[in-house]
Amino acid sequence: MLNILKYSKFYLIIVGIGMIISLILLIIWGLPLNIEFKGGSQIEVQFDNEPDVEKIKEDIKKLNLGEVVVQKSEGNGVILKTKRIDEIEHKKILETLGNPKEISFENIIPTIGKELKTKTIIATLISVILIGLYIFNTFKKSSFIIPSFHYSFAVVIAGIHDILMVCGIFAILGKFFGTEIGSPFIAAILTILGYSINDTIIVLDRVRENIKIGSHKDIEETLNVSLSQIIVRSIFTSLCVLFPLVAILIWGGESVFTFAFALIWGTIFGTSSSIFIAPSLLLEMNKKK
Repeated sequence: MLNILKYSKFYLIIVGIGMIISLILLIIWGLPLNIEFKGGSQIEVQFDNEPDVEKIKEDIKKLNLGEVVVQKSEGNGVILKTKRIDEIEHKKILETLGNPKEISFENIIPTIGKELKTKTIIATLISVILIGLYIFNTFKKSSFIIPSFHYSFAVVIAGIHDILMVCGIFAILGKFFGTEIGSPFIAAILTILGYSINDTIIVLDRVRENIKIGSHKDIEETLNVSLSQIIVRSIFTSLCVLFPLVAILIWGGESVFTFAFALIWGTIFGTSSSIFIAPSLLLEMNKKK
């Protein structure tokens, strides 16, 4: 039997510090939202030859349009994101770039961005609440030693930890590397939440089964036995998820970078929270029993 929870308090302290740091970064810097949220204009063009992104940035800078994000897209394509521009400024940009083939040009109004942000927050909160209620009800009939709301609390905190840590990483990327997030990031966050909670439930369900058997001395031993039984499967499951995500990150292109990168970190945090955070919370809440 592995004594994984020997340092349960240490795990929770480290996790608490990480969550606090991520929260502070989000308050100070915020998430690097793209024009889907902030509003603005987006132009996608296709060049005949491989474009020089740095030269494009320098050329566009001369037009005094403020902050302009230039991203490489599929093939010889380039995506430019600017503040909201009119048709005259639109034509000037194309002329400055040498009149390449225009794939798309669209203006996104801030109202859509605000609505998208609001719906994202509401969807995440509803997901967390429903999952907590589901776990409470599922574990209610078999909570011989550990109250069912303790299971719910551990699962919800583990899920919030995973989301908060991923958001903290993107706050850093946005501040120092200019990374921006859009609707794919929302899909990634909700996917991370589902994956993390599913992984945690598998671990806690094994704890519940071992409590039913009642062959162990106390809760700490039961938790350690349960983790020893499940840890290899949990790690290999995560690796099976990580391998294709790494392939997508390397070969998937700019359009899916934030999605794949967020899911990679979400899988890592989700696995660690299932093994260390949720069981540690259960142990500390129920040590006296």
